[in-house]
Amino acid sequence: MIKRLFALLVLLAALNGCGGGKEPTESLYTLRPGSRWVYRVTGTVALPASMGGGTQNLQTTSTLTVQAGTAVVKDPAGNDTRALDRKFDLLLLDGRGIAATQRLYVSQNATGIFVHGMNVAASDTIDPANDVWVPRTANPPSRFLYLPDPAPDGRTLSYTNPLGLTTPGDHSYTLTLGSGRQAVEVPAGHYLAKGVSQVERFDGFAITNGGFVPDVGLVSGLLDTTLASGARVQGSIVLTSVSR
Repeated sequence: MIKRLFALLVLLAALNGCGGGKEPTESLYTLRPGSRWVYRVTGTVALPASMGGGTQNLQTTSTLTVQAGTAVVKDPAGNDTRALDRKFDLLLLDGRGIAATQRLYVSQNATGIFVHGMNVAASDTIDPANDVWVPRTANPPSRFLYLPDPAPDGRTLSYTNPLGLTTPGDHSYTLTLGSGRQAVEVPAGHYLAKGVSQVERFDGFAITNGGFVPDVGLVSGLLDTTLASGARVQGSIVLTSVSR
């Protein structure tokens, strides 16, 4: 009896993770105030000289939390946006903790999710004085399409410098959605995910070989990001919980 009950619970969890057995949708999830995705981060951190240099493995309690803000933030053109924060809480083998935040200011409509600006900090606190916004001269003004809705197979987005940054270097953004779906099992559940590559050179964040479920979000991937402190994190992420 116990074995049968356990098997039933596993089946229900799988169906829930795959959308309750329904056909996969290409429609994008709707961001709501407080929407939250938590990932386990594994891999290594290459430390800058200011942090002693060298490379260390991450402890298993290291996390990345993506959360939508509850407050409306006006961009310089007066458009309503919300903060979408990527908060890193990393623990090194030597016991030191690394906290960092990468913030995107976003809006959403029937076309998809748009980025209006960004802010990065070498802590869990953002200083609004360091906000950077998409120029009003952009097309469309003050924003760029970040995730399309629907999110069909084979869709690619590419921008050379969407935020109009003037510092030297590559400030591009590229998104590539793969074709077909594969079963992906992560701590948060069982999903049918399409491949995704999302490379944000403008803020030093990249996901490759990822699994993306349009009405859920990113569920897994290979991470390569350089934090504001100069620490470079390379490894993988898996979704452990989601609240949308």
